[in-house]
Amino acid sequence: MLPYWLLFALWAVGAVQAERRSNQTLQPIFFIAACVLTTLMIGLRLEVGGDWGAYQRMYEDIYFLALPEALGTTDPGYAMVNWLGVQFGLGIGFVNTVCATIFMVGVGRLAWKQPNPSLAMLIAVPYLVIVVAMGYTRQAAAIGLICLAVADASETKILRLVFLSAFAALFHKTAILILPLLLVPVLRRNIVYGAIGALAFIAVFVILLRDASDELITNYVNSTYDSQRGGDKSGHDHCPRHTLPDFAREIRSPRFPKEFLDRIGVCVSPSGRRVGSIGCIFGR
Repeated sequence: MLPYWLLFALWAVGAVQAERRSNQTLQPIFFIAACVLTTLMIGLRLEVGGDWGAYQRMYEDIYFLALPEALGTTDPGYAMVNWLGVQFGLGIGFVNTVCATIFMVGVGRLAWKQPNPSLAMLIAVPYLVIVVAMGYTRQAAAIGLICLAVADASETKILRLVFLSAFAALFHKTAILILPLLLVPVLRRNIVYGAIGALAFIAVFVILLRDASDELITNYVNSTYDSQRGGDKSGHDHCPRHTLPDFAREIRSPRFPKEFLDRIGVCVSPSGRRVGSIGCIFGR
């Protein structure tokens, strides 16, 4: 437990110092150094995480496969990283570190946009870093790319938003389902850009999920898996039925944020009252 408390304390110190407004010139240096340390802690872990055994077997299965065959064993982005690790004899630690780097680049970039970046990272440590990033490697890489898309999102960067969402789907297919939520503010403000984004989403969805939709519905809609205990949790299967109607009502409400990034934050935040359970879409 001590390493996890030290990681939490590291970001807590940064958050306190940022609030004091002292040594502002050192804040970027501290933030980058803390991000690097967090990346190494995630990437160089050993036998930590609920899916460690599954990822280890996946790496071993790819060992004797050619690249085209390897890409068919799992999500292609993750398969490619595994295949490169096998070719150069770098081991599962290489795979974890690459995915941890992608995760921290995205989450760190989004956190840096906040008034107190270290505080944002401090909030992320207990669950997003320790549970998700250390337990579910593919999902962590996908989340990092989604965060990177959100961090610099705007109506004029639709193609970048679509590209990063599609790239995230190469690590975990369900990531593409976040794209419509990110396009909602764009569609309300500029129908042309929104329509372009919607068409791009349909194209990417057909390419990536055409043959996997039934499996994803089984795994992520009908499943009752609990990420905290590895057991059943019957409440999770209510997520799609209750979340989407509430979300549709919420975006029409005058209380819904008018700023682009604020709207996206409401969509993807795990603490949102109406749409908080959308986080379960990444599943396991």
